[in-house]
Amino acid sequence: MMHSRRKPMEKSQYKYIIILMAKTIVVFGAIAIAGYLIFGHNNDVHPLENKPMVVPLLR
Repeated sequence: MMHSRRKPMEKSQYKYIIILMAKTIVVFGAIAIAGYLIFGHNNDVHPLENKPMVVPLLR
Protein backbone atom coordinates (compact mmCIF):
# COMPACT_ATOMS: atom_id res chain seq x y z
CA MET A 1 0.00 0.00 0.00
CA MET A 2 2.81 2.38 0.85
CA HIS A 3 4.50 1.87 -2.52
CA SER A 4 1.26 2.40 -4.44
CA ARG A 5 0.68 5.65 -2.53
CA ARG A 6 4.20 7.00 -3.02
CA LYS A 7 4.29 6.60 -6.80
CA PRO A 8 1.41 9.06 -7.55
CA MET A 9 3.01 11.55 -5.15
CA GLU A 10 6.30 11.32 -7.03
CA LYS A 11 4.53 11.74 -10.36
CA SER A 12 2.65 14.80 -9.11
CA GLN A 13 5.92 16.23 -7.78
CA TYR A 14 7.58 15.66 -11.16
CA LYS A 15 4.64 17.33 -12.91
CA TYR A 16 4.93 20.29 -10.51
CA ILE A 17 8.66 20.54 -11.20
CA ILE A 18 8.08 20.33 -14.97
CA ILE A 19 5.44 23.09 -14.73
CA LEU A 20 7.86 25.26 -12.74
CA MET A 21 10.60 24.61 -15.31
CA ALA A 22 8.23 25.51 -18.16
CA LYS A 23 7.21 28.73 -16.39
CA THR A 24 10.83 29.73 -15.78
CA ILE A 25 11.71 28.96 -19.42
CA VAL A 26 8.78 31.11 -20.61
CA VAL A 27 9.77 33.95 -18.26
CA PHE A 28 13.43 33.85 -19.29
CA GLY A 29 12.40 33.59 -22.93
CA ALA A 30 10.17 36.65 -22.61
CA ILE A 31 12.97 38.58 -20.87
CA ALA A 32 15.44 37.50 -23.56
CA ILE A 33 13.07 38.54 -26.37
CA ALA A 34 12.30 41.87 -24.67
CA GLY A 35 16.00 42.55 -24.08
CA TYR A 36 16.83 41.53 -27.65
CA LEU A 37 14.16 43.88 -29.03
CA ILE A 38 15.23 46.76 -26.76
CA PHE A 39 18.96 46.39 -27.44
CA GLY A 40 18.29 45.59 -31.09
CA HIS A 41 16.35 48.84 -31.55
CA ASN A 42 19.05 50.79 -29.72
CA ASN A 43 21.89 49.30 -31.77
CA ASP A 44 20.18 49.06 -35.17
CA VAL A 45 21.17 51.40 -37.97
CA HIS A 46 17.80 50.68 -39.63
CA PRO A 47 15.22 50.36 -36.79
CA LEU A 48 12.32 50.45 -39.27
CA GLU A 49 13.30 46.98 -40.55
CA ASN A 50 12.49 45.34 -37.21
CA LYS A 51 9.18 47.12 -36.61
CA PRO A 52 7.15 44.78 -38.90
CA MET A 53 8.38 41.89 -36.72
CA VAL A 54 7.38 43.65 -33.48
CA VAL A 55 3.87 44.67 -34.56
CA PRO A 56 2.46 41.09 -34.79
CA LEU A 57 3.83 40.30 -31.30
CA LEU A 58 2.01 43.25 -29.74
CA ARG A 59 -1.35 42.31 -31.26
